[in-house]
Amino acid sequence: MTNGFFDKLKAYFSGAWREILAIIVIAVVDLLTKNIVQSTMTLSQRITVIPGLLYFCYIHNKKAAYGSAFGLEKIFGEEGVITFFIVLTIVALVLFGFMLWKFRRRHLLSRLAIGFIIGGAFGNLVDRIVLRYVRDFIQIEIAGFSPFGIFNIADVALVFGVIMFFAYFIFYFDKDEKALAKATNATESSGDKEDSTAADKENQVKEGEQSQADAHGVSEENKDTSIVGVPLTDDAKKDENENSSSV
Repeated sequence: MTNGFFDKLKAYFSGAWREILAIIVIAVVDLLTKNIVQSTMTLSQRITVIPGLLYFCYIHNKKAAYGSAFGLEKIFGEEGVITFFIVLTIVALVLFGFMLWKFRRRHLLSRLAIGFIIGGAFGNLVDRIVLRYVRDFIQIEIAGFSPFGIFNIADVALVFGVIMFFAYFIFYFDKDEKALAKATNATESSGDKEDSTAADKENQVKEGEQSQADAHGVSEENKDTSIVGVPLTDDAKKDENENSSSV
């Protein structure tokens, strides 16, 4: 039983290397860029990358992605919000990990979408657990306004993962459903055929045993008949005549 489980796990990882690679790459790049920014920039420092468009601005974010806590700080407080998002992220990672397993036979786009979401969520989770805040540093400015706040690579991966997931449901979900239903029907049909074949074999065995029993009965009857109807020898006839004379 254990060997069967590990065989299935090995088969899964051999076919799911793309989404697993996406998770690893996103988490590593996210944490690496955060460490570089933390070691080379001071808090609140702003560096121009593309004038009027892209800036690096290092901040500590104690809220959710893109600096929003959705009003939860009024309920839980600042530290409570961090704990809330840690628990929420762990639950989400478990659910998306289960989805990644369930979607193993679906289109690659769905699996990559889940991989992007898991990788991004994991990167921010490490920050919240270790530092009690998330390191953000990317700022996009349009006409003097920052529509996305300040974010990091993990946030970008989360957004792209959600976008890819929507694209999957629009373009590939129905096709996957039909293909999976067809495969399920084929499996059930094959199972019924195997059951029928096994029943036929069992009937053949029973018929063979009955034939052998009938043949054995006939053989015994023939044996009895040959013993009763065996012709008398000359000595037997002589004994029979002597018995008759004495009578």
